[in-house]
Amino acid sequence: MRYLGVDYGRKRIGLAIGQKGLAAPLAVYPLDRNIYSNIKKICDEEAINEVVLGISSSLEKEIKIFGQKLKESLDLPVVLQDETLTTVEAIGRMIVSSTKKKSRRKKNDAVAAAQILVSYFTRAKNLNG
Repeated sequence: MRYLGVDYGRKRIGLAIGQKGLAAPLAVYPLDRNIYSNIKKICDEEAINEVVLGISSSLEKEIKIFGQKLKESLDLPVVLQDETLTTVEAIGRMIVSSTKKKSRRKKNDAVAAAQILVSYFTRAKNLNG
């Protein structure tokens, strides 16, 4: 199975690719009218089987609406994964790896999306033993 991790934000959407418990940041797109077609193109090119959308309590309603539209436009399963502190963790990881501040701003949403996938894989592993 191939997964697309999605970190929703009011301005930008971070994306990551994952499979077999591993995840890698992919891209960051502006949240605009092209977002659904951009994500569809990636899903088609990368043979994605399932989308994992990060959800936070502060944007829960917006994210659920986005997720429903995403599900309709992709015709793929979209599952919700708690994203609490994923952006903070992503920034921390980039600081530890000596990523420059300017580069961190460009990548942090995609790194957060990868962290959402890792959390999802960990949860699935714990549930399945």
